Amino acid sequence: MRRFFAVILLILMIVAITLNDAFAESIKYSERCLKIKQAERAILEKYQIEPEMYTFFVRDVSETDDGRVTVTLRGQDVFYWVLGTYTASSDGTSIAAAWNNDGKETDGGFDAPAWGAVQLHRMIVLSREEHDLGSFFPQAVDIARRDDPHYTELRDEDPMLIYELGFEMTVPHPDHATIKEKSRFTREQMNEIAITAIAETYELIPDVAAKICEVDSEPDFRYEIKNGQLIYRAWMELQQNTGMDSEGFGIRTEHDGQYLVVINAETGIVEDVVYDAVLNGA
Repeated sequence: MRRFFAVILLILMIVAITLNDAFAESIKYSERCLKIKQAERAILEKYQIEPEMYTFFVRDVSETDDGRVTVTLRGQDVFYWVLGTYTASSDGTSIAAAWNNDGKETDGGFDAPAWGAVQLHRMIVLSREEHDLGSFFPQAVDIARRDDPHYTELRDEDPMLIYELGFEMTVPHPDHATIKEKSRFTREQMNEIAITAIAETYELIPDVAAKICEVDSEPDFRYEIKNGQLIYRAWMELQQNTGMDSEGFGIRTEHDGQYLVVINAETGIVEDVVYDAVLNGA
């Protein structure tokens, strides 16, 4: 009998150690981050706008004093007219999503006055296959001119999505002393947090997640002070196939592209996770 209880105790100890290890390796997401994902999920469920499609949008996140978070996806450049603007807000319980092109005709492929999930799926396929926006760019320009007679060219002030997310050289950055004083984590540790967050958020299998690597850029520009807290922006990249196609372009597959993970360097809490397939620059 004593041996039986000893075995049970040993099993319980092993379980406890395993749970403690799992807890130690887990990462935490801020309430803001969870609300962002709720809002994005609402857009996905109502309009079938998937994360991969974000590459054709400028994404913005705003928050009110009462804690409501709003995600806005605005069609980039000329695509502003055809893709329109998706918005969704969440306070943790109530979630609402809307599209300013609701009610417009979406049938007819790229000739339709408004492009929804069907056209976006086709844009992704063509961007991967042809490495060129030419298959649908002229139609978008024609529709833009139809809606705005004064439209003549792209709006140069629209940056690439990954920069719109906040990775900007113009943002004041803390000095080395401040980073050393405030940060409780090394860059390597925060990059590991980022990889885990990416894998969890976008449901990547371990073999795929293992191929995520850090984008080569100046480390100092990854830090900033926001609301008195030291923030680290982990800029990561995934390229699963290292081969080239017949035209010398890299072979892109699902989940390939760039990821930006915003982490509180003082707490290790993830504030945001964003994916850009970078197909708009194919």
